[in-house]
Amino acid sequence: MIQKDPTIRKDKSRDRWLLNYYENGQRRKRYFKTKELAERERKTVLAQRNAVHFDCATIVDAINEYRKLVSVKKAAGKLERKYFIDLAQFLHDECGRELMDEIKPTDLIGYRNYRLETVGASMVNREFSTFKHFFKKAKAWGLSSVNPAESIERMPESENPHQGWTYRELEIIVAAVSPQMGRLIRFIAATGCRPSEAKKIKWKDVDLTKMTVTFRSLKGGKGELVDTIPLVDEGADPIIEIAELERTRFKRKPDDYVFLNEEGYPFSRCALSKAVQRACDRQKLRALVPYGLRHMVGEIYGAENIELARRVLRHRSIRTTQRYTNLKLETLREKMTNVTQQREGLG
Repeated sequence: MIQKDPTIRKDKSRDRWLLNYYENGQRRKRYFKTKELAERERKTVLAQRNAVHFDCATIVDAINEYRKLVSVKKAAGKLERKYFIDLAQFLHDECGRELMDEIKPTDLIGYRNYRLETVGASMVNREFSTFKHFFKKAKAWGLSSVNPAESIERMPESENPHQGWTYRELEIIVAAVSPQMGRLIRFIAATGCRPSEAKKIKWKDVDLTKMTVTFRSLKGGKGELVDTIPLVDEGADPIIEIAELERTRFKRKPDDYVFLNEEGYPFSRCALSKAVQRACDRQKLRALVPYGLRHMVGEIYGAENIELARRVLRHRSIRTTQRYTNLKLETLREKMTNVTQQREGLG
């Protein structure tokens, strides 16, 4: 079990320096006349405790402690479990490592190269961000004497695949896919919702009288998040078209999904991505992904007002919205000039 690091504080009632530490699971207290003596003893306690850990801390034990104390607090805790399983398997099978102190930077570089054979640099950077934090914590906890990931630099990433679409690309893709898929794409482009949210919208979430749509999301591991936004014409048109088509076919229920494929079933997880990819290949367009529609909306509204963009994209923090705006230098210069001129006009 991981024990807290020894701490030192001044006990004014005794005019002594108090050292708090744990030994064999029991809390201990010792008093010293000076802070220097207390600090010296603190280092001795740490050295004795670490000497035990360094000889016996296995990779699996360290990972289990990290997941129990750190990963459990994260929304992506389950995803981190897969990161660690793959890393531990590689270190065991390819490098013959069992203990934390046996891991070398070259082992981690080898694992990074192994991962680059199947995933992109951005995914590898995300995984190694977790690994660096893990090894940093392991060293602080006394489970390792060194941090082998400390010297590993971030991989350069290729062009962001989530770059916003252009209106021309949107029109071409909508014309190249099925009418059912086209309505889904048009709805995402109008509302700026996440593709995963659009596919899960049910008729009970749509109010064509008030022209609103409600999104229900579990993003962030904080329970269900409910957001209602207005539907403008471009966002309402696909839903109205579906409502008109279904009125003559069958009576829909509140729990029925709005967007269905040609066979009348909800779109699968990968259907939208594959349809966009095939359309890009046929029309000889740059590689686009559905999430780029959300970035397109962020760029459009962010160019006018970043707070408006935040409300439309339903971000809790405006810092997240700033990554979506992607204002070009000249556009930013023009808007700053306009603000300055307006200020001078008020004066």
